[in-house]
Amino acid sequence: MLKALLVVHGIMGMDPYQVPMENMSECNKAAIQVLQQDDELKVLCLPAKDKQAEAQQQIDTMFNFFNGFITKMREQQDDYCYERPLNESCSVQSFR
Repeated sequence: MLKALLVVHGIMGMDPYQVPMENMSECNKAAIQVLQQDDELKVLCLPAKDKQAEAQQQIDTMFNFFNGFITKMREQQDDYCYERPLNESCSVQSFR
Protein backbone atom coordinates (compact mmCIF):
# COMPACT_ATOMS: atom_id res chain seq x y z
CA MET A 1 0.00 0.00 0.00
CA LEU A 2 1.28 3.44 -0.89
CA LYS A 3 1.56 5.61 2.19
CA ALA A 4 1.85 9.40 2.22
CA LEU A 5 3.87 11.94 4.16
CA LEU A 6 2.42 15.37 5.04
CA VAL A 7 5.15 18.01 5.15
CA VAL A 8 4.35 21.44 6.64
CA HIS A 9 6.85 24.29 6.41
CA GLY A 10 6.28 27.72 7.84
CA ILE A 11 8.50 30.67 8.62
CA MET A 12 12.20 30.85 7.70
CA GLY A 13 14.37 28.68 9.87
CA MET A 14 11.53 26.44 10.97
CA ASP A 15 12.22 22.75 10.54
CA PRO A 16 9.62 21.04 8.33
CA TYR A 17 6.96 19.20 10.30
CA GLN A 18 6.34 15.71 8.89
CA VAL A 19 3.35 13.47 9.63
CA PRO A 20 3.01 9.96 8.17
CA MET A 21 -0.47 9.40 6.70
CA GLU A 22 -2.30 6.22 5.68
CA ASN A 23 -2.99 7.30 2.11
CA MET A 24 -2.84 10.27 -0.24
CA SER A 25 -6.52 11.28 0.16
CA GLU A 26 -6.15 11.58 3.96
CA CYS A 27 -3.01 13.62 3.42
CA ASN A 28 -4.79 16.01 1.04
CA LYS A 29 -7.65 16.48 3.53
CA ALA A 30 -5.16 17.26 6.31
CA ALA A 31 -3.29 19.68 4.04
CA ILE A 32 -6.51 21.61 3.36
CA GLN A 33 -7.21 21.83 7.10
CA VAL A 34 -3.69 23.13 7.79
CA LEU A 35 -3.97 25.77 5.05
CA GLN A 36 -7.34 26.92 6.43
CA GLN A 37 -5.59 27.70 9.73
CA ASP A 38 -2.69 29.63 8.20
CA ASP A 39 -2.47 30.32 4.45
CA GLU A 40 1.20 31.36 4.66
CA LEU A 41 2.31 27.83 5.47
CA LYS A 42 3.63 25.60 2.74
CA VAL A 43 1.98 22.16 2.76
CA LEU A 44 3.00 19.23 0.59
CA CYS A 45 1.86 15.60 0.35
CA LEU A 46 4.53 13.16 -0.78
CA PRO A 47 4.19 9.46 -1.55
CA ALA A 48 6.09 7.33 0.96
CA LYS A 49 6.94 3.64 1.21
CA ASP A 50 5.64 1.44 3.98
CA LYS A 51 8.94 0.41 5.60
CA GLN A 52 7.42 -2.42 7.62
CA ALA A 53 5.81 -4.00 4.55
CA GLU A 54 9.06 -3.62 2.62
CA ALA A 55 11.03 -5.33 5.42
CA GLN A 56 8.46 -8.15 5.60
CA GLN A 57 8.73 -8.64 1.84
CA GLN A 58 12.52 -8.95 2.12
CA ILE A 59 12.16 -11.51 4.92
CA ASP A 60 9.62 -13.49 2.88
CA THR A 61 11.92 -13.45 -0.15
CA MET A 62 14.85 -14.73 1.90
CA PHE A 63 12.73 -17.45 3.53
CA ASN A 64 11.34 -18.58 0.16
CA PHE A 65 14.86 -18.76 -1.28
CA PHE A 66 16.06 -20.83 1.69
CA ASN A 67 12.98 -23.07 1.56
CA GLY A 68 13.51 -23.66 -2.18
CA PHE A 69 17.15 -24.50 -1.54
CA ILE A 70 16.25 -27.10 1.12
CA THR A 71 13.51 -28.59 -1.07
CA LYS A 72 15.93 -28.94 -3.99
CA MET A 73 18.53 -30.61 -1.75
CA ARG A 74 15.92 -33.11 -0.50
CA GLU A 75 14.81 -33.89 -4.06
CA GLN A 76 18.41 -34.50 -5.09
CA GLN A 77 18.95 -36.79 -2.10
CA ASP A 78 15.73 -38.69 -2.91
CA ASP A 79 16.87 -39.13 -6.52
CA TYR A 80 20.29 -40.32 -5.35
CA CYS A 81 18.79 -42.81 -2.91
CA TYR A 82 16.25 -44.01 -5.47
CA GLU A 83 19.10 -44.84 -7.86
CA ARG A 84 21.21 -46.44 -5.08
CA PRO A 85 18.76 -48.09 -2.64
CA LEU A 86 21.45 -50.16 -0.89
CA ASN A 87 23.75 -47.24 -0.13
CA GLU A 88 24.23 -46.86 3.63
CA SER A 89 24.26 -43.05 3.48
CA CYS A 90 20.62 -43.00 2.31
CA SER A 91 17.98 -42.45 4.92
CA VAL A 92 15.51 -44.79 3.19
CA GLN A 93 15.75 -48.03 5.14
CA SER A 94 12.87 -49.90 3.52
CA PHE A 95 14.97 -51.39 0.70
CA ARG A 96 17.57 -53.01 2.97
